[in-house]
Amino acid sequence: MLTNSTIGELDPMPVPDNLQNIPGYFQKSGQFYYILIDQQGLCIKANHLFQALIATSSSDLQSILIKNFLSANDGIKYLQTAAFCFANPASSRNINLNITGATISKTIKWEFSVITGSDDAIQLICGIGVEETSFKNIAAKPEENSEKTTERNLSQELVEQEVHKQKQITQATIDGQEKERQQIGKELHDNINQHLTTTRLYLEVAKEKASGELKEMIELSHKNLVSIINEIRNLSQSLVPPTLGDLGLVESIQDLCDSLKRVHTFKIDFIYRYFNEQLLPDNLKLMLFRITQEQVNNIIRHAEADKMQIWLQLDAEHITLTIIDNGKGFNPATTKKGQGFNNIANRTALFNGKAEIEAMPGKGCSLTVVIPVS
Repeated sequence: MLTNSTIGELDPMPVPDNLQNIPGYFQKSGQFYYILIDQQGLCIKANHLFQALIATSSSDLQSILIKNFLSANDGIKYLQTAAFCFANPASSRNINLNITGATISKTIKWEFSVITGSDDAIQLICGIGVEETSFKNIAAKPEENSEKTTERNLSQELVEQEVHKQKQITQATIDGQEKERQQIGKELHDNINQHLTTTRLYLEVAKEKASGELKEMIELSHKNLVSIINEIRNLSQSLVPPTLGDLGLVESIQDLCDSLKRVHTFKIDFIYRYFNEQLLPDNLKLMLFRITQEQVNNIIRHAEADKMQIWLQLDAEHITLTIIDNGKGFNPATTKKGQGFNNIANRTALFNGKAEIEAMPGKGCSLTVVIPVS
């Protein structure tokens, strides 16, 4: 997460030319500010309107930090917004910031989002802004309504196109992950496990003919091999859940809970009253199952919990998935969100949903995913 202490301490990261391009409309716009900011807070690129406000040239931009033009409070607002955007690359966030230039200070309404390079290694914050007074002046100057409305609509259209592009990238990534999961799961089940099963049979035959210490060694090897076969079978099933297509989402989550109960001591309750999954598309059901898997694994690895509840609810407007544990908890304000939660947030954003974490040290954790019903 970005902090005041870390921004600007590192050398600027080389940014591909394709991420530095400013759309022609914003390059020439006399109303909309446009700026690109890297993960350290350095201004990578800005259109002529923003350059005029801060009285600098394009060649001097990359040595300038965005926080230099913000008050302490607005600097914190920007840091929080940037951290949200980097954690949720398919989303955008609107905030008002007072930009203090060389000779003038203006309140600008910004919409910030993330743009990503083709290799996903470089991410920049893209800001599109308009003076707050512009919205007030619309009512006072009706003759300008048509032009400004056109500009706002075009701005919104460009933002929506960028969000749609990010969703396509996320969906392609997830599709690739699912294909890879299926290939690995099939290889484990159909190839590796079959070889291990054959080896187990050889050991059983050898055990019948052996005696003494040799027999004990064979029995121990046989026991370990059976354990490995079971572990691989469980791993294969987690990669390619056979019940999701055959039995559906509810039965698949129930099967996941039952398998956990066999190998763990904690209590798991799965509540799904009045949940009619027949109304949901297959890709949404798979997404809900993967989120459940991800959060359950997080709880097993980190929470030290002995109780867990999974709630699955559906009403006329929303699907709600809630997973609660009574583990050691954590402080969300000081704990960096890991890759697991980012995966959950990205999957949820594909369906225009929201994922929220509530936790307290010693009080467990609650994950809530809300998806609008289309």
